Amino acid sequence: MTLENLDKIKEFTEKNEFLKLLPELESDSSKYVKVLFEFVNFLILSKDYETIVMCLEYPLKNDFIQKREDRLEIINKLLGILLKIEDFYKLKSVLDLRKDLIVKDSDFLMQKFYMAVCYEGLDEFDLAIETLVSIKDNISNANLVNKYLKLSMLSLKVNDLEKAEEYYNLALYFDKTRKNTAFLLAECDLWIEKKNYLKALEVYEDYYIKTKNKYRYLDRYINIQMALNQEAEGYSFYKKHFDIMTKVLSKQSRLQFYEAALKLVKRLENRSEEATLEGLIKDIKSSLGGFTDNSSLLIKLIDEFYNMTFIQKRDIIRAVFKSLDEVNVFSKMVYVQLDSKKIYLKHFSKGLLLEKEIECFENDRSVYKEISDFKFNEVYVKDQLKTFSNDPYLNDKTQNIFVKEVEEFSYLVFYYERFEYFNTKKLFDLVSVLIKKLILDINRFSGKVRLLDSLLNVLNQESYGVYALRNNNLELLNQEAKKLLGIDKEYISIEEFQNRLVKNIYVDELLKKDEIVLKIDSFGISLVRFIIYRDEFDIYLVGKKEEIQDKRSKYLEFGDLKNRVVKDDNSLILINLRDYHELFKDYSLSRYNDLLSRMYDVIKLSSRNYF
Repeated sequence: MTLENLDKIKEFTEKNEFLKLLPELESDSSKYVKVLFEFVNFLILSKDYETIVMCLEYPLKNDFIQKREDRLEIINKLLGILLKIEDFYKLKSVLDLRKDLIVKDSDFLMQKFYMAVCYEGLDEFDLAIETLVSIKDNISNANLVNKYLKLSMLSLKVNDLEKAEEYYNLALYFDKTRKNTAFLLAECDLWIEKKNYLKALEVYEDYYIKTKNKYRYLDRYINIQMALNQEAEGYSFYKKHFDIMTKVLSKQSRLQFYEAALKLVKRLENRSEEATLEGLIKDIKSSLGGFTDNSSLLIKLIDEFYNMTFIQKRDIIRAVFKSLDEVNVFSKMVYVQLDSKKIYLKHFSKGLLLEKEIECFENDRSVYKEISDFKFNEVYVKDQLKTFSNDPYLNDKTQNIFVKEVEEFSYLVFYYERFEYFNTKKLFDLVSVLIKKLILDINRFSGKVRLLDSLLNVLNQESYGVYALRNNNLELLNQEAKKLLGIDKEYISIEEFQNRLVKNIYVDELLKKDEIVLKIDSFGISLVRFIIYRDEFDIYLVGKKEEIQDKRSKYLEFGDLKNRVVKDDNSLILINLRDYHELFKDYSLSRYNDLLSRMYDVIKLSSRNYF
């Protein structure tokens, strides 16, 4: 085997056979490592990190690389990859292997830094602090700064503000010019702990501008905006960064971003986004390590899915199948749907839910033919399976096929190759009940969503804007709602809404009224009449613009009262405005002056003549 065989290696890797390709090199570990690294570097170009980790783990797990230097070289290569993708569960096991192979002082030093990073990623903050503190200060200034800034941020994780400030000042002692942008991140965390969120926002924005990596620590911005009750701003930031974050390699950065965003959309009661984020979070967490026994899996299924929000049935099937796949109980999991004479399958393979259409003929003998004829059994045993033909997933190892109807014309079909029938059948039955419940929930939810969409469309056509006021945020539910306010956003804060009103209105006032007329300043002043509905803690506003009748009047000077009689005028009213400070106390100066000017305009419009 030579380095020129990379095309062959690539071909075998795509068939998951690469790890069996080099048996003749297993006796020459140095050559094996050289060929392995050539291929890993090739995979790095395509960013296939899952395959890279698998390739580097294989010689470590099978122990045929015995030479310390070669083994350490593989571990260091794998270490760099795991730090890049931030898979801290695998990183911990790799570091445990590494500690028995290192001999240099510099390696022992870096081992402690790596362990601290690993402990932090596993939320073991006390161990992370203990590890960093054990590192002596006879290291470079740059490493000292990193050490104390990290200690400052970790101390806040264990609610020790005094220590956090002490470590921050020590970092400042070694870098008085604060060249390291992590100073801004640590300072931001200190302001958050002190609940000075405006200052924290200012410092974070400075950090965001200066840092080279724009896709780490984005969760801080979302959390700060929520603390400031600026969920609308946080939501805009989340949507702006969502697409790129789904492609970021770091699992930890993605996880922190998704978890902060999930808190935000839950506060906004955005069920669709909530379901998407829950799925993404589950995918990351499941990739970090899964359960290995059936009893734990049962608890996990109940805990994770029973109260989870889904939007589409496909998402339910994929999520449950993915959890089951982690323990490798069933050899194949299929979701079957009948539509007229067609049979549609959704089957789980290599982390993906794939779709397939099959056709059954009259003489076929398969579980799918019996399902389509509505004459299926819920359990098929080995002797029955021997009579089957044209089954795409049946093989000689299959011991049982389990079938359950979960919805009209929809079925689960699971293949099983082992002999532990009783527990496996119980697991299958539980999964069937769980999927039935989740599908029932989604059917109910979808019906309500369709009804709401229809009502909103009708109201939109009649020029009614519909708003939902929740947690000091206003959700604009249809296009007319956006048109009335002159904006194109899905959410705005209550403060932004108030800024668009000629006179402020407070939530308490809305609770006491069934109807209210507000003047909205959006490309001119407009009158909007709102009908108010209340639902526990939520307030719904349905508003429609009212036409303002203009009255044209002849403009006269005050001196005309002395010079001549105003023809056709029978009455004279003197309006003397005084003691109005109490009324206008909540107005800014600009809004106050604007209001006075508009009052004069109203008086002019309502008079035949005015002076």
